[in-house]
Amino acid sequence: MQTRLGRAFGAGFALLLLLAGDDATAGTKPVRALSVDLPHGGCRLTILEDGQASIHYGAAPRRVRVAPGTFDFDAVALSLRSGSYPQGDGAVRSDSTGSVSLPDSQELRFVDDPVLVRSLLERAWRARAAPTQPFDSEENYRWVARACGFSD
Repeated sequence: MQTRLGRAFGAGFALLLLLAGDDATAGTKPVRALSVDLPHGGCRLTILEDGQASIHYGAAPRRVRVAPGTFDFDAVALSLRSGSYPQGDGAVRSDSTGSVSLPDSQELRFVDDPVLVRSLLERAWRARAAPTQPFDSEENYRWVARACGFSD
């Protein structure tokens, strides 16, 4: 089960990178991104290098966009790296265990710091951008809010 969840998380992260841009076709440098979820496979925050982000729940195709500059990408990456451990070093311990994917590694990591992860998710929710595209509808924002337990 753990391997299947890890693969599903990796597949979702790969899809995000594909949607963010392709170096071969765009003529630009690859987009650096990191992702963290809590619990593992649950409410997911993906942060891009420019500090913008998106909030998803699992593999659901609904998302909430977060304004650029919301996060210091390198600081968040450092914090998540120091607070997480490689998947091979232990199993998902509880519902307070989250997953971390860092830009310089294909290795899935686990994090047992729900306060840190929840603070990142809450910060993203407070900085959410207004929906401007059909994929970013008010209905999708409400769905993500319920799934992730956000309130206004």
